Amino acid sequence: MTANCFILGGQKCGSTWLASRLNQHPEVFVAPHEIHFFDKPYNYTKGFEWYETHFNQTGDAKIIAEKTPEYLWAGGGLGGDDVHAHEPRVHELIRTFRSDAKFVVVLRDPVERVESAINHFLSYGYFWPWVSNKSIIHGSHSNRSREFGLLEKGDYFSQLSAYFRVFPREQFIVFEFQRDIVEAPEKALDRLCSFLKISSYDGFVDLDKPENGVVHSLPGMIATCLFPNRQRIAYRLNRYFPSNRRRLDSESIHWLKRFYFEKNELLFNLIGERFDWNDTDDSQ
Repeated sequence: MTANCFILGGQKCGSTWLASRLNQHPEVFVAPHEIHFFDKPYNYTKGFEWYETHFNQTGDAKIIAEKTPEYLWAGGGLGGDDVHAHEPRVHELIRTFRSDAKFVVVLRDPVERVESAINHFLSYGYFWPWVSNKSIIHGSHSNRSREFGLLEKGDYFSQLSAYFRVFPREQFIVFEFQRDIVEAPEKALDRLCSFLKISSYDGFVDLDKPENGVVHSLPGMIATCLFPNRQRIAYRLNRYFPSNRRRLDSESIHWLKRFYFEKNELLFNLIGERFDWNDTDDSQ
């Protein structure tokens, strides 16, 4: 048995929460870790037999799922052997492997996603904590940001368009983070069960519990930059110092609203529904 369902993300959009809750369903198995088989060349070269070893404990599950948010970044990144290299043909590789797969997509206001991603970058030591939002987003540090797709991963239109060129639209279900995950999780899970053709389930728990939201303290961030392979130091410091969550300033929000406005409109037309991301007119 191997994966017949992929939870694509996007990154920092609630896919970890959704995968964790879906895994509570008795007819579902979700691989416990992000496998990064189709998006990381150094993993893909290990072959399908290696990939299938991650699904040895599926039992009688009808849905066998893998959650790797990076898979959504179709057409982005660069192939290669480097640990950070991303395979831009990820959607085509999945198509070769499983043409009948179902896809669960969780999207988030791309401006909010950038804020969450910056906090993620800071917590993992990709930037010193005193580097400004502007510098990270479109300034002197933006080349580094581009390696991780800071802006590109919020261009959901380009990513889903690539998938829709090789898979039928009906094999996808799309959720919006605020509307579905935060405000109506029970309804979202009911929709998901129906889409996956599994029984409705009233045993889902911890629906209001956030996942994967750790933001280091300022000393923890500095320690991570100094000792990138010793996250334990940062977590110890976090016990004694408050979280240093970064908020976007108004100038950065305005810049990002303009950057994503047309991309959002194209997305809404593509998927046939609108979200409220463009409701405030910052496009001019």
